Amino acid sequence: MTFTKNIKKITNLITSRNHTTLFNQKRYNCSIPITNQELNNTTDTLSPNKTVTVLPIQPTLREYQKDCINACLDHISRGIYNIGVSVATGGGKTVIFSNLIKNYKNLLSLSNPQNNNVPPPVFLILVHRRELVYQTYNTIKKFQPDLEVQIEMGKEHTYLTQDLLKSVNNTVKRKRKKKEHPLMVRPDVIIASVQTLSRRLDHYPSHNFLSMIIIDEAHHSVANTYLNILTHFDALPSDDNSSNVKKIPVIGFSATMERQDKKALGQIMQEIVYDRGIFQMIDDGWLCDAKFSLVKTKILNDLNDNSILNKDTNDFVLHKLSGIMNTPEMNQIILQTYLTKVVPKNPSASTLLFGVDIEHVETLNELFLNNGIKSACVTSKTKQFYRDKIVTDFKNGRIDVLMNCGIFTEGTDMPNIDCILLCRPTRSRSLLVQMIGRGLRLHKNKKVCHIIDFVGTSNEVGLVSIPTLAGIGNHINTTSEEEDMNDLLLSELPKLKEKINSDDRSKTLITKHEEDLKRQFREHIEKNNGLDVVFATFDSFKAYYDVSQNSEQKPIDQLNNWEKEYVLIKHSKYPWIKFADKGWALSLSPQYHFRIYKEKKNDGNGSQETIYVLKLYVEFPRPVSAKKDDIYSESDNNKWNNKMKAKIIKSSSKFEDLVGYTEYYLEKYQSHNPQTLVSTRYSNWRKNTPTAKQLNYLKIKAKRFYTKHQPDNILEDDIEEYFNRFNRGECSDLLFALSIAPVYPLDKTFKVIQNRKKLSQLSRSSTSGGSLIEKVLGKTNSINLI
Repeated sequence: MTFTKNIKKITNLITSRNHTTLFNQKRYNCSIPITNQELNNTTDTLSPNKTVTVLPIQPTLREYQKDCINACLDHISRGIYNIGVSVATGGGKTVIFSNLIKNYKNLLSLSNPQNNNVPPPVFLILVHRRELVYQTYNTIKKFQPDLEVQIEMGKEHTYLTQDLLKSVNNTVKRKRKKKEHPLMVRPDVIIASVQTLSRRLDHYPSHNFLSMIIIDEAHHSVANTYLNILTHFDALPSDDNSSNVKKIPVIGFSATMERQDKKALGQIMQEIVYDRGIFQMIDDGWLCDAKFSLVKTKILNDLNDNSILNKDTNDFVLHKLSGIMNTPEMNQIILQTYLTKVVPKNPSASTLLFGVDIEHVETLNELFLNNGIKSACVTSKTKQFYRDKIVTDFKNGRIDVLMNCGIFTEGTDMPNIDCILLCRPTRSRSLLVQMIGRGLRLHKNKKVCHIIDFVGTSNEVGLVSIPTLAGIGNHINTTSEEEDMNDLLLSELPKLKEKINSDDRSKTLITKHEEDLKRQFREHIEKNNGLDVVFATFDSFKAYYDVSQNSEQKPIDQLNNWEKEYVLIKHSKYPWIKFADKGWALSLSPQYHFRIYKEKKNDGNGSQETIYVLKLYVEFPRPVSAKKDDIYSESDNNKWNNKMKAKIIKSSSKFEDLVGYTEYYLEKYQSHNPQTLVSTRYSNWRKNTPTAKQLNYLKIKAKRFYTKHQPDNILEDDIEEYFNRFNRGECSDLLFALSIAPVYPLDKTFKVIQNRKKLSQLSRSSTSGGSLIEKVLGKTNSINLI
């Protein structure tokens, strides 16, 4: 029987049993779902005087959970082993992969009937928090009570690491339905803390041991600890299928398959096979609805200050954000908001508050307690015993307000939450989804969850709040619109977005000057074949604007190829340069550099597909007669190229795979060679003033190019002015680009100078033009953005 046929058998088993009748609960004290035929067959043998042995109740899967399992099995059957599943918080991710384990285990049994030489399958579940470990354990035992489940975390060990215990006879220190027993048997499932397993990998066979790896909260999976584990089990995606070792399916589950730092999840997952978001889950009745309120205060207008941003994550630096949020004025606003918006409408509300840092939540907690509110806070300093007790009291209604900072964003099951105070502004869409998801679980005592978001009165660039989840901006134009926006339900946001779009289509959205500017911009594009700000070519003003603005808020898997190129290169912490229309390079040292080439390849069906190729270039020793000062000269350029040897490292149809690989490689290399550091975009030396020799050399090269090509609307003074603003990092990048391609970087540089000059002239002709120019060009030289 083929693997595909077995897949079909399993997927049929998932959906075949249509339960229509229940046992009489009062008479037999049980409620096991059975079919009508099963009930008819058992009626004669059941009576109150007879003892009935009843199997444990098996909870019924929701339809979308069955669809998700089927999608996973289908892709595995087609040889796609590294896949992702995105299901909104509260959608039952643990339930899904618990049943996925059962069905894949049955599938493996069908594929190897009565084969005693094949060891039983072992499933590894990777989690990153203690609470998730035990939640996962309890869910699996609820759905699959017969499975042997072992935990690898802290003092708990599996049968592979039991020799690390003080005594082999030590037993698992947790309660089970069955008697406690030594871990002397091969498990069906291992639930491992990522931190613990990474330290005990030597005890685990790297091949022919695991049947599947499941990653919970998979948006963390590009961290080095996860990569080391997956590398150990040879479970990373690979284009090479020639190995005789069977690939292990790796399935990542998360509510938010995206990262604010734009690190590419493609190095872990080949494809997202199932996606079910918050709005769809609310519409289908699997999550409760939520109404939200925006509390606006001028105190938070300082969120526009770029100095409080973390350049690596593109989110706020916590201690700087705390300085804005944790003030007496702001804390009073939070307290009064709770007393006026929450307590009068729902005095017994179970409120979860997200603060910025430990000092922030401790200050708020003291303020709430002093005002007679039953509150408590949990931070990383809270001991586990007290944390568990506080959570239990909160669930039982003995605590009204539970405060935390970064503790309850993931793996928290408190369905009684019916109010959330977002006192931690963020630019991360995934973090916002995680926070509001805590209040969307169904509960018998709530109909909606009230979410209160604190924002500024000005337009905070990049700040993510509730409306942005539906594609609606935070800020609206009129008081009536603001009143309409407040206290809306989440389920109403998509309709509001459509209304706004419809209204926008019926209004004049831009002024006559902006229209004239766009017309002149298009004429400039047609004449010069693209606006080459930041060394990238765009076909229209809208295309550039869409990429530079909208792509910042979109998940990476929703971007097209050139949007990915723009976003990933811009957000990489390493100073990539673009040396050709389809080529990027990253200097590692004077002798080594990476290049990525974009190529077209026949797919075998008469069509062509885009392929990206990563190469490592190595410089051979130069002849003794070569002059060091001539390495960038045009006459020596062929000699320079002839001294380089290239090795293909990796190829992929996804640009993010190669960028992600290079970052992983460099982090790995530097961890083993701390004395060797590859400069990042934020290295201090890059901010220094360039040497006179560097700057003069670039000006000479530019002026030679100017004399030869005579670009329009540029004077030599423009060249001087442009290069005088360069720092050492920008000089170094352009020198490196010229060492690879002597013409392309200068051609693009002169187009940037042309565009800056032309748009600067337009800005002086109208006061309204300046802001648009800043949006298009920014205040940064082009070279340091690519």
